[in-house]
Amino acid sequence: MSKTQSDDSNLIALALKGEAAAIESLVRKCQDQVYHLALRFLWHPEDAEDATQEILIRAITHLSTFRGESAFSTWVYRIAANHLINIKRTRMERREVSFESVGRELASVQPDFTVEFQSAELAGQVKVACTHAMLMCLDRDARIAFTLGVVFETTSEDAASILGISREAYRKRLSRARERMEEFLGQRCGLMNKSAACHCKFRVKPCMNNGSIEPYVKLITSLKMEGQFALREEQFSEKISQTERLAAIYKASPTFPAPPTILRRIQSLLISGPIFQN
Repeated sequence: MSKTQSDDSNLIALALKGEAAAIESLVRKCQDQVYHLALRFLWHPEDAEDATQEILIRAITHLSTFRGESAFSTWVYRIAANHLINIKRTRMERREVSFESVGRELASVQPDFTVEFQSAELAGQVKVACTHAMLMCLDRDARIAFTLGVVFETTSEDAASILGISREAYRKRLSRARERMEEFLGQRCGLMNKSAACHCKFRVKPCMNNGSIEPYVKLITSLKMEGQFALREEQFSEKISQTERLAAIYKASPTFPAPPTILRRIQSLLISGPIFQN
């Protein structure tokens, strides 16, 4: 047993005895990654916050079912993936986003070359909002496979375990998702292909006008106020393959910490009384 697994086992044992500090420690260990997964999967920060809270509460209230057959983090991801795949249709999914509809939207909106809107910071926010939105073009099974494999760099063995499928089935699912993303972004996205029509810095004003980056502007602003966020940018070498470039785009996007309200709500739940279920 690794030191991490041993530490987790000790915390779980204390948590099951009702020690609030141990429960909070377990939540802190996984809340950021669960929120990161939910945000990629659901796109809208508020939807991701609600889902993260539900996932963490489910994990904590069912701690007694954890058998230690995998790492605690893998067990939590399994709960998260199952919750996200089965969640009711989200506000973004109700818009029926697809590669075809996004392609039409990109073709219909003229880029704005106004100098004052070529803000690197706002262009970065467009990039984050847009690349997250592209994931919504994938069906849920493909989306979770892509997020685990490309964004989280989860091994095939662990990802297959999280999703409850064979490694071969997972690899096929991930391969199909990669191919669809590479094909679309390779034709449309300036990050993948410099000769493509769409470039983040020229879509700042159109995206501000249609409100498509507003949720991320609010998210990033709130995190900056707490000193938790620094915009990341990455230069992509012309020599790397499409597959490597696609992975670099998604890995270069910032990892957002879970909003502090999530832990506060769980702390309130702990105060209210016994929380464990069989």
